[in-house]
Amino acid sequence: MTEPSLILKESRPLNNKGSNNYAYLPGLEYYLGVLCNEQNREEMFSRWGGVSLEDVTSVEYSPLLYGGFSNRTRLYRVTFRDFEKRNLPFELLLKIAHSGFEVVDISKRHHVKLTEAMDYQYDQMRFWNIVGLPAPLVLDLRGEEHRGIDYYYLVMEYWDGTTHDLNVLALNQYARNTLQNGIDQQSFVDSERHKIISSSLEAIRRFHVIGTKEVRARGKQVFVPEDLEQYFVEDRGRLYFDKYLRLKSVRGLGINGGEGNLDLFCRVLLPLLEPLFDRQWFLYSQGDEYLHHLQYRQSGNGHRVTGIFDSDHVMMMRPEYSLAKLLTSHLLGLNLERELEYVESTFFSPNAPQGERYNRLVPGRGIIRDYILVSLATRLFDIGKKASHVSYGDQINARFVAGVTFKPHKIEFPLKQYVPPSVSYPTIGGSIAVQTRAFQDRLVRIDGGEFNNVLSQRDIENIRRLQQFLTQNRLL
Repeated sequence: MTEPSLILKESRPLNNKGSNNYAYLPGLEYYLGVLCNEQNREEMFSRWGGVSLEDVTSVEYSPLLYGGFSNRTRLYRVTFRDFEKRNLPFELLLKIAHSGFEVVDISKRHHVKLTEAMDYQYDQMRFWNIVGLPAPLVLDLRGEEHRGIDYYYLVMEYWDGTTHDLNVLALNQYARNTLQNGIDQQSFVDSERHKIISSSLEAIRRFHVIGTKEVRARGKQVFVPEDLEQYFVEDRGRLYFDKYLRLKSVRGLGINGGEGNLDLFCRVLLPLLEPLFDRQWFLYSQGDEYLHHLQYRQSGNGHRVTGIFDSDHVMMMRPEYSLAKLLTSHLLGLNLERELEYVESTFFSPNAPQGERYNRLVPGRGIIRDYILVSLATRLFDIGKKASHVSYGDQINARFVAGVTFKPHKIEFPLKQYVPPSVSYPTIGGSIAVQTRAFQDRLVRIDGGEFNNVLSQRDIENIRRLQQFLTQNRLL
């Protein structure tokens, strides 16, 4: 047997704004120590079966170029090989983070201090593993100092495959490719998209129901915004709207800016967010339930199920907020009726397993009204986020993905023919246009009385005030 070695053992520059620091990649000895931990060995056996660590002789790093969304992190895929250079049947994900530089962070994270953020992520992932939520196995977190800089290494199970945002993009491209070849596969694409959405909602529901019950039973501390109006109206609504105003101004559209206009926007936005201020209906949530944090996994019976990763934004929050983040994605292009069908089936489906039903965790049928209001706000937030990406020139956060080749994975990709060799997100301008059209459609139909059986007269008047404000400022 050869001596353990490290392939690509190097110090790689972290591509951080204003930083030229270097992160040290751990050697094989570090991983052997982590994997030999008794608790980790038991959990590894439950997921991968019997794996002999004596066969491990080298470790190889592959940087994930499209995997990180924070300027202060870098992700690596970690592959282990035996003495014959064969890959072992398990892989890990290494997340490296370091402090000491200015972070451009439009998401207003829960923890500003990096040490608190990393501890929180590890703690929440351990909780996910313990209570059986569909999430990667987390193995270790440790901090080390290199060249006067504190580095944090978070090690977890690597999920091979493609995230659901890429799956949806590939399905959309597949529909166009087949149509150009005279084949209409739209029904198949719609069916696969429905499976992605439904399985994602099932995963979100498990976090809400199982997570909440376990948090309450264990007395676990989970982040809750202290000042909800500040968190949603100021830190998100005002921030994103200001970015959108600036984008419009840069493009020469003569938009009125200034604090007065921002204050007025916050006042007309506030009624849409009021459902999120009712703490009695807060549930345990992953907190960032977008398609790029959702991915197919294989269940015990061989069926595809969706799992969730990234614990940076875990919080106690109204479940409508989680659903709205997913269902209002500009990639899905759902109309309001389809959104409400998914909301209805998620909250009130009699087919959900007995231990995963919301029951008294949600406020009855009124949650449909609350969802409509919150989903209008999340579309506005998404428009503002896209404008923020433009202002920062931030290609990573804009989630442009080019050259992502779809190859056979452990999880079978739904497409068989005309599989696109790569996919790319729509341009930021195109994404904003999709969300703006969807937002306009909802405003017009609400104003026309289509949802009078769900919304109160006060709700409709508040929405009209928002519509009038946006129209006067030429934002619609």
